[in-house]
Amino acid sequence: MYFTILENYYIIHQKGCRMKKTIITSILTFIIASLGVYIFFSYNGTPWEKNQFKAQIETYLKNTYYEKMKINSIGYDIENASFSATVSPVDSSDITFRVWSFRENSRGAICKEVCDNYHKSIYEQEINNDLSQYSSKVFRENCHGTVLFTDDSPFTLKGSKAQKKIPGFLSIREHFTAPIYTLVNVYSDFEQKKSGDEYNKIYQVAKYVFDKYRFQSIRVKFSNNTSYELKYEDFTKIKDYSQVSDFRGNDE
Repeated sequence: MYFTILENYYIIHQKGCRMKKTIITSILTFIIASLGVYIFFSYNGTPWEKNQFKAQIETYLKNTYYEKMKINSIGYDIENASFSATVSPVDSSDITFRVWSFRENSRGAICKEVCDNYHKSIYEQEINNDLSQYSSKVFRENCHGTVLFTDDSPFTLKGSKAQKKIPGFLSIREHFTAPIYTLVNVYSDFEQKKSGDEYNKIYQVAKYVFDKYRFQSIRVKFSNNTSYELKYEDFTKIKDYSQVSDFRGNDE
């Protein structure tokens, strides 16, 4: 009888251990699964918040612009714990801009409602195309111009939205007080044997940029990484194109 009691105790003890292991395993599985879900949502946002954001920007775009817009994609900004979308006008798919909404936090909200950079994308395309065409004409080579804005605030001027035709960049140029830079990539090598001719071309493009747009600087870069960078204040002191040689940049 003594052995029977011990045997029963052993069986009960074994069942208890197995039950404890099962409970512990279930708890650990739940914790790991919960942690995985938390990490996933931390990096991607929740599906319901994403759908809410999509509905929000659809209403925003409809109320803000005359053009019909299409949402290309929606992503999640981990740093600001908010969503942003890439959008294009239905009739101008080559133009892509961002729409976003930052939550208010301890660092302060950058955009309390919904913001976008549609106007910035329009002006970037306008200027880039102009610089590319003019530079290509001067160098007689394929060139690509790129403008860099350091301040986006002028793009959100009151009354600048919901216009059937967005005004040209030059009409709002006075609102930009922060520096604006530009880069022109020339898809050919800088010919040292014809350096005088190359300096003349760089001078023409720089003069065009400074006279028309009053940008702070321009950098002209060739395929062999030879580059020249001129600032507006320096350019005003140049007497002729031969002095462009003094402004060679750091070859990369």
